[in-house]
Amino acid sequence: MYNPQTHQRKSLRLEFYDYSQAGFYFVTICTEMRMQLFGVIGCANSSQTQMYPNELGQIVEQTWLDLPRHNANITLHEFVLMPNHMHGIIQIHNDVVGHELAEIVRQFKTFSSRKINGVRDSKGEKVWHRGFHDHVIRNQDAYLRIAEYIKTNPLRWQDDEYSR
Repeated sequence: MYNPQTHQRKSLRLEFYDYSQAGFYFVTICTEMRMQLFGVIGCANSSQTQMYPNELGQIVEQTWLDLPRHNANITLHEFVLMPNHMHGIIQIHNDVVGHELAEIVRQFKTFSSRKINGVRDSKGEKVWHRGFHDHVIRNQDAYLRIAEYIKTNPLRWQDDEYSR
């Protein structure tokens, strides 16, 4: 049982950082227990490795792309879906009142989980791991490096420790 006296949960967010301020944010969200739910990585030809999403993966992609309809203060940039996680860059704008990063990710996880569990007929089943990883992108060099990492992520799947 959880005891706040002995179980100190540390925040994954930067201390004292305002995640509602304008900027670019790199997020990684993993499935519960790294279960490979969203499709497979394969080769279309000898030089092109890519993700082939299944029905659940298509739900995740559609939910991600739909986020700006619910959050007028964001623009989505690079995104990749993998069999057991996803990476994406979210840009938050301050010219429109909107949600902070954690709320945007919560929406994504909630909306996609409901749709996935509807398809699987498994109401209330966990799809996503608790929390998410984020990185505040502070300059153009970091943006370009992260964008390249996202685009080429399927190429590294066979070396991923959770791909087996």
